[in-house]
Amino acid sequence: MSVEKIKSRRKFKIKKLNINVKNTVKTQAKPFLKAFLLVGLVAVLGNIFTNTKSAWFNSLFLPEFYPPAATFPIVWSIVYLFMAVGLYLIIRSGCCDAECKKLYIINGVLNVLWTIAFFSVNSLVLSVIIFVMLLVFAVLLSKKLYCTNKLAFYLSLPYVIWLAFAFMLNYAIFLLN
Repeated sequence: MSVEKIKSRRKFKIKKLNINVKNTVKTQAKPFLKAFLLVGLVAVLGNIFTNTKSAWFNSLFLPEFYPPAATFPIVWSIVYLFMAVGLYLIIRSGCCDAECKKLYIINGVLNVLWTIAFFSVNSLVLSVIIFVMLLVFAVLLSKKLYCTNKLAFYLSLPYVIWLAFAFMLNYAIFLLN
């Protein structure tokens, strides 16, 4: 085999490899962006409606187990990161059926609605009702993920655990006020 044929084959293999890498990056980037933008939208909207400096919030009696204020953005950032990665895994694998999509959307909407009910409307009753629904749909989402993608399921567990704790906080605030 001549040196030119060998060089030609190498160039062809390199070009083929570059095309495959580009296609892989494109096919992986779309579900990644979609997952992180959707979860990021929920996080941003929730943050917009959160106001812990309001006179109403500062007048509330908080339970003794209420964590320091810095805890919330740290935990929510981790939880949302895990949920975004889980959503990415589901989208990328192609096993995100209509039910799975609905459960993710319902969880996102309920998260934002809870923030509005609690911080903007200042309704402890409504926030507890929304939170109960949120917990139910979070468990349903985790159950669906368990059957669909185990890693996405494990990534959803901190979300469910944090929601359970946050519900205890919300309910305690409701009882104290």
